[in-house]
Formats: sequence, structure tokens, C-alpha cells
Amino acid sequence: VVEDFVNLVPAILWFGYPGPQGGRALADILAGDVNPAGRMTSVTPRIPADYVPKGITLTPWDGAAEVKYPDVHGFKHMWSEKIKPRYSLGFGLSYTTFSHGMPSLEADGQGPLPSLTLTVEVSNTGAVAGIETVQVYARCSDCTLKRLPILLVG
Repeated sequence: VVEDFVNLVPAILWFGYPGPQGGRALADILAGDVNPAGRMTSVTPRIPADYVPKGITLTPWDGAAEVKYPDVHGFKHMWSEKIKPRYSLGFGLSYTTFSHGMPSLEADGQGPLPSLTLTVEVSNTGAVAGIETVQVYARCSDCTLKRLPILLVG
């Protein structure tokens, strides 16, 4: 949660799990030699209570012997409850800009589970070289089996 300071600073740099070359990568990004292309791998809730369903402890270290999280918690809980995070899954800034064309969807095969191909044109419209990763999410509002409210599928 960053609400206490997000409006007091010009930028927030989250650098999680960078690996052995992380220091070098960070220096290249801060120097402007490399465009930051990483994206958030989780959401940042506005308040801790947004992240879990009601009745689930926010402080499991305070004596709860066992904490059982339901199937839908974290980002998927926020999505299903329409809770807007401070920073969403996939959020990230760049030194350049990109435009995304109209996506097209093609089915290959018959039956209830055809193979689907989604195509979208991505163009770098800025002055700096960069990489853009398109994320594709799906949901099934008519599924008869219980499913998570949203899935990253590509």
C-alpha cells in the first residue's frame, strides 16, 4: 500500500526480484540507456482490506494458528468485487509511447474449445526504442463450472 506517500513523491520505483544483474539493469534504466519494459506482476491495493474478502485477517502473524484464504483473493478478489486498485496488474511506465490497433480474434477448429488467436498491431509512437508486452485476459460469465473471475491467457 502506497497511499500514505504516493502523492508526495515524483516517482515510485518497485524493483522486485531483479536477479544477479539487477543493479546493472537498474543503472541502465535510470541513466536512460534502456527503456523500462517491466510491468506489475500484482496489484497495489489502496487499502489492505481491499486485497482480501471480509472476514479474512489482515495480520495473520498476530496469533492466528491457521489462515485459510479462499480461491478468490488478492487481484482476483478485487476484480470480482469491482474494487479499483491504485496500480493495476500490468501497470508500468515507459520512456516512450505505444499505440495499439484494433484487435482481431480468429477461431481455429470446431466444438466447445477451438484454438483462438488474437492479433493486434502495436506501434512505438515515441522517440525512444522500447518493448511493449500485450497481456490478454479472459473470463467466462456463462461457465457452469466455478472459475476464477479473470484469467491471464496470453
